[in-house]
Amino acid sequence: MRSPRLFYAQTMPGVEQIAWLEIRERLAGSRCVEFLYTKDQNGIVLFEYGGPVENLLSLRTTEDVFAVVASAEKLSHDWRDL
Repeated sequence: MRSPRLFYAQTMPGVEQIAWLEIRERLAGSRCVEFLYTKDQNGIVLFEYGGPVENLLSLRTTEDVFAVVASAEKLSHDWRDL
């Protein structure tokens, strides 16, 4: 297994912890970093995983999964921060 990379999985609101249970079960060696929420629009599971990225396609409780390549603190989550 490669060194863990950071990913985030986007879910429907309120499904974050269920998605984490699936991630933990299907992606061996994964580690939960944080749960995030976006104003009743999305739930987000931030997690580390070092296995093959193809395994991310097996997730069923997530809407999308993204690799985190950069992050910034204290964004307003407004269009201006894009």
